[in-house]
Amino acid sequence: MSLESNASNCRAKEKFLQIFEGRKFEMLRYDTIPSEKPDWYDHDQFLQGQDFYRRFSVGILFSKFMSLVLGLFFPRLLRPLMFTRRSERPLDALRRYTATGMHVFLWYTRDPWDPDSKSRKSLQEVTTMHRHIARMGETTQGRQKIQEAMANMDTDYLGAVEEALHCFQEDTSKLQVPDSEFFACLHSQLKEEEEAMELPTLSQFDLALTQMGFFGAPLLYPHRVGIHGATERDWEGFIMFWRTMGYLLGIDDKYNLCQDTVAETRELLQVCCGYFSWQVHVDCSLAATFMAFTVVEGHRKLNQGLRLKPLIVYASTIYDIKMEKTRKSMTWHEWFCYMKIWRFLRYGWNSDSAAADEQQFLHSEHSLKLGLAHN
Repeated sequence: MSLESNASNCRAKEKFLQIFEGRKFEMLRYDTIPSEKPDWYDHDQFLQGQDFYRRFSVGILFSKFMSLVLGLFFPRLLRPLMFTRRSERPLDALRRYTATGMHVFLWYTRDPWDPDSKSRKSLQEVTTMHRHIARMGETTQGRQKIQEAMANMDTDYLGAVEEALHCFQEDTSKLQVPDSEFFACLHSQLKEEEEAMELPTLSQFDLALTQMGFFGAPLLYPHRVGIHGATERDWEGFIMFWRTMGYLLGIDDKYNLCQDTVAETRELLQVCCGYFSWQVHVDCSLAATFMAFTVVEGHRKLNQGLRLKPLIVYASTIYDIKMEKTRKSMTWHEWFCYMKIWRFLRYGWNSDSAAADEQQFLHSEHSLKLGLAHN
């Protein structure tokens, strides 16, 4: 590693430590979303971010869905979802995340500063919901609901979930995580504070991790999620959009993942990816796998091509997490689903990127044949 890249990594880790401090503070800083624009706000860049979504909506939305599934393996993000008990069954999960998708669509397509806009009303509705979950999660009744949700997992799916979990755990236990001592120290500190019940149910850090799910994959690995030909101006607009959304949803500026430059934001996101890798390395749970299964099964009502294992394998590949055991355990049908996702996202219609990906696609077809040989 060069001195310059080492210095950048150190700065990014220092910034991550600052965001990690947000675990001690509640998610919501105000009851009503702010009407004043922050000093750093640039309206032209914000509009560029919305235009970027219009041009690359498929890749952005599908990467959001994959990040949602992976995000369930963050224990602090999983617990509030279990507490609400609105994702325990496939149709419930579909309704919940279809509603989430509609909120995000309104943010991307309407003016959040207009007091009468649907975007602003949506943001207020989401912050009100977050406040309710945060307050209820602090009560004894709320903590009991989480335990009840874990005890009442639908036995109809338990066999498939346990089989998938066995593969996931074997793969994640072998992960080689860079800066593992750094993340292990943070993980240990977080666990001690949680056991002592010193942390809020929903914190600034939790919201920052959620924010990453909406823009992290496109910014770090655009070609892997079907975004080809984006310019630096596009990325600046995309970051401005999510910096603004974070601000409106209650993230304090010092805990916002969106930084002043594209390079700084990417460096910080890389550290966040390392933290996620460590989390799944030490805590790949039955509850997370069950919730991921119900979310994917619910969305199969809209797209029969979705399956949990192919989605996890592809989503993990985006972040350079190897899932060899899971990959080899896939059935012929699951391999077919995986290749559909691969072609859908990676084989972009931009001629230059498509040509560059040709050799990798042929290699994946060879992997498909090898995978089928194991079934």
